[in-house]
Amino acid sequence: MKTAEKDINSVASENRSDLNNPELYFKQEVKDMFDLTIEMLSLSRQGFNKLNRAKLSQSLNYGKQIHNKEKKLTNNLVIKLTNDKELFAKLQGIDLIPSHLERIGDNIELLVRCTSNIIDEGLCFSEKAIREINTLFEIAEEMIRSTRDASITKNEFLINHINEENDKFGQMVSEFSQWHYDRLIEGICTPKSSSAYLALLDYLSEILKHIRLITQRIN
Repeated sequence: MKTAEKDINSVASENRSDLNNPELYFKQEVKDMFDLTIEMLSLSRQGFNKLNRAKLSQSLNYGKQIHNKEKKLTNNLVIKLTNDKELFAKLQGIDLIPSHLERIGDNIELLVRCTSNIIDEGLCFSEKAIREINTLFEIAEEMIRSTRDASITKNEFLINHINEENDKFGQMVSEFSQWHYDRLIEGICTPKSSSAYLALLDYLSEILKHIRLITQRIN
């Protein structure tokens, strides 16, 4: 009983510490938002690959958590920063990260909606198109993980690596778009499937756009 009581007191003490340490609270909440975003993107990818509505629904649930956390965090932060210039100085540069993570969540939601339409309309992608989308999904997820780590460590090498990979991602999207148009001209891809494919490219590109904006804030 004493051990359990000690654990409870320890947790309560940690919670009070977070309330009394806004900087620690903010950074932990941002990390949690990163983790939610990673899980949301992973579930959307699973839903795309398996055409699984349950996975897509789970992904949207994570999106709701991201919205709620961003709203709560921003409101708390505005109150704290208004009366604490020292805290404002410490958080300057990373204070807008939650809003960018919310925008990433918005674009993942669009990925989910697009995949739902693919299921509803029975659209088909070529194996090559599926591989291309999966490649971008994989890179986007890894980039969010790396950006989460960079926001904690402020490691310049990691930040430079993220920016370099972001540039490569943009080049890859351009190549995939060109290959897609070639497939469309050859009749391998239908116009409806083409619209869905290009929409997925756009939403994934928007995710990387906000990753770049986040790295600019923490650099």
